[in-house]
Amino acid sequence: MGKKRRQLPWNWRDRLEIVFHEGGKEYEFIIQFKDGEELKGFEKVVGSLSVEKENPYFVSVAEVEEYFRGRGQGKKLYLFAINKLGKLSTKYHEASTLAQNLWKGLVKSFNNETDFWEGRLTVYHKEGVDGQND
Repeated sequence: MGKKRRQLPWNWRDRLEIVFHEGGKEYEFIIQFKDGEELKGFEKVVGSLSVEKENPYFVSVAEVEEYFRGRGQGKKLYLFAINKLGKLSTKYHEASTLAQNLWKGLVKSFNNETDFWEGRLTVYHKEGVDGQND
């Protein structure tokens, strides 16, 4: 039997924000509860995405707290990063199954044509495409 999910208030998505940090070698995108909006029993940070600068826009780490997986928060992070940076890349075959499915959806959302079997996958933000069409 699976884990029972805790109940979140109806407006929990409105309590989240994405924060962008430009570090030395990486860009950091963090999805977190806004100040004063934290929920009892949950960490402030819901997920994070680290993107390398030297290997242009290569995703080095992507994490979403287990409770928030499957609730659109990882996709929200990726969409924010793609819209900010213009593109993201990954080694598709080294990603988890959940991450691979997310990348397939991103390619479709941005109308990108790519070959998943090349190993490295890049999603580009095209002018006039916002990735929000699903």
